[in-house]
Amino acid sequence: MAYKVSDNTIEVLKELYKDHEFEPLTNKKQVQEMLFGLAFIAMGGSFKNNDDEKANEVLKKVNNAGEELKLHMDELDLKYINSKLMK
Repeated sequence: MAYKVSDNTIEVLKELYKDHEFEPLTNKKQVQEMLFGLAFIAMGGSFKNNDDEKANEVLKKVNNAGEELKLHMDELDLKYINSKLMK
């Protein structure tokens, strides 16, 4: 059975694509590319001031989304992700 990602991951991915046109995911390679983007954001966020609670919360959400995608890479329900991100 395909794995449906959490609402948190969908929220993070929507934010990631808010300024760009989302191209539906069709394969594992595209998910890996998305993970690289999340890792880049997380890396940049880790250099921010650790006293900023809002920034820390966003960084935590990004890290959790990346971990979820990585953990379930081979069983992701891409149709579910695409439908949520196309709304």
